[in-house]
Amino acid sequence: MDVVTPAGRNVLHCMNRYRATLTDVLSPKFERLVCKYATKDISIQRDQSVNLMHECIMIRDNVFTLLVCYTVADIHCIILYICSLG
Repeated sequence: MDVVTPAGRNVLHCMNRYRATLTDVLSPKFERLVCKYATKDISIQRDQSVNLMHECIMIRDNVFTLLVCYTVADIHCIILYICSLG
C-alpha cells in the first residue's frame, strides 16, 4: 500500500493543476508559473479595474494622495462603483 504524505499530495496537485514537472514545482520559477496560469484569462479591462481599485484603496488609506477636490466620500463611491462592475 502506497502512503502519500500531505506535502506529497500538494506537490502532485500542483503538478496536475499547473501542468508542471516536479522540477518546476520545486524551483524558484514556480511562482511565475502560477502567476501566469492565474492571469491567463484576465481581460485588459479587468486588469485596469484592479489597478484602479488598488490606487483608490491606497488613496483611501492615505498611502497615496489626491487633489483636494476629491473627498473621502468620493473615493468610497468610486470603490463601490468598481466593485459593482463585477
